[in-house]
Amino acid sequence: MCYGKCARCIGHSLVWLAILCIVANILLYFPNGETKYASEDHLSHFVWFFSGIIGGGLLMLLPAFIFMGLEQDDCCGCGGHENCGKRCAMFSSVLAALIGIAGSGYCVIVAALGLAEGPRCLNASGQWNYTFANTEG
Repeated sequence: MCYGKCARCIGHSLVWLAILCIVANILLYFPNGETKYASEDHLSHFVWFFSGIIGGGLLMLLPAFIFMGLEQDDCCGCGGHENCGKRCAMFSSVLAALIGIAGSGYCVIVAALGLAEGPRCLNASGQWNYTFANTEG
């Protein structure tokens, strides 16, 4: 079955991309490898939305594992009906894809809002604020 092998390949790719997204989001909490920015509350408030951990990471792992398991046709085990496993596999893949779309949408929206607001910077007067928030770039 061709679609099962393709889905399995996509699932493996999604696992590694989700892990990469989780690691990238964790690195946002430690700019320059230091913990002082988080402890002194100098991080952007969009970092605390955990978009890479939740949206790009955990909500992507669910579709990845479902896609990796689609190679078997009997995911429901419907008492001997020969097409039931295929229908269940298709239904579960559609639900998993919707969950993945929701997670990636959350991640993209939070990232776009963070880019629009800009980073939290130390300005010339010694205040931490969003210097680029009310500018045109």
